[in-house]
Amino acid sequence: MNILFIGGTGVISFSCVKEAIKLGHNITLITRGIKKRNLNGKIKKINTDYNSTSVGMLKKKLSGKKFDCVINFLIMNKKQAMKDILLFKDITDKYFFISTASCYQRKNNLKITEKSKIHILKNKYIRDKIESENLFIKFYKKIKFPIVIIRPGHIYNFFSIPTNINGYGYEILFRLLHNKPAIIHNNGKSNWSLMHADDFAYNFMKLIDKKNIKGQIFNIASSKFFNWINFYTLIFKIIKKPKKIIFIDEKKIKKINHNISSNLKFDKSLNTKFNLNKMIKYNNFFKEKITLEKGLRKSIINFKKNIFKVDDKKNLDLEKIQKL
Repeated sequence: MNILFIGGTGVISFSCVKEAIKLGHNITLITRGIKKRNLNGKIKKINTDYNSTSVGMLKKKLSGKKFDCVINFLIMNKKQAMKDILLFKDITDKYFFISTASCYQRKNNLKITEKSKIHILKNKYIRDKIESENLFIKFYKKIKFPIVIIRPGHIYNFFSIPTNINGYGYEILFRLLHNKPAIIHNNGKSNWSLMHADDFAYNFMKLIDKKNIKGQIFNIASSKFFNWINFYTLIFKIIKKPKKIIFIDEKKIKKINHNISSNLKFDKSLNTKFNLNKMIKYNNFFKEKITLEKGLRKSIINFKKNIFKVDDKKNLDLEKIQKL
């Protein structure tokens, strides 16, 4: 297949580009070229800041090109979505928008499917993603724009530390390695799932050539789940430190950092389990090769090699939360 990736160096996109190379696809990659990633394979690169480049200029850069599918990892709002509708309506057979599975209502511990109710609430990131989805579906119905919507769960890779406090993974691990307690919101018993980016890519790249998927939505997330006490118990086991856990009411965290509190309230404190039957139906399988323990072990090894930097301000936030 002839595939255009827009953004190919992020947590999910990097694994998808690697998987596409492995499968022998012809790849064009639009990227700013800021992050240096080792991609072994023939890739045509277009170096540009995609979101700040006009439709007219992008049309010139893509002049004469046609794609079997376009996969955009960078769209964050409906203005950017409209830009892609204008740009790609005549030059691709399929267009994949990477949305979010954080949009679902999660009640009574029921497993999430693509038909589960949407709950946008006040979270801007989720609201913007859903508004973008709605715009794409509108133009699918209006002009048959070949949209396929992908809603990923919580995805991580060997160079990230996934935790309950979004964006604080490096700082949390740093604290645990220095005998500080794990900070768990509420009672720690809400369920969550984590999927490695390589597993996401493996299942996603099997979907892209399937027929009859235009205008549809697919969840791609781990079918396995755990609670946050289990999660940190595993972390302490891996780093060989005695388990220390403190529990903090998510409402109190708002005093220190509103964004952390909001992410917990609207996402990480909610029970999150996925039903992947739709993916299984279209792909005839759904595989997860990397266990949570294997993935976390590799991430922690990379952290200890000083690949990651710890943010002093975030560290201070965690110290303040611990004292609540």
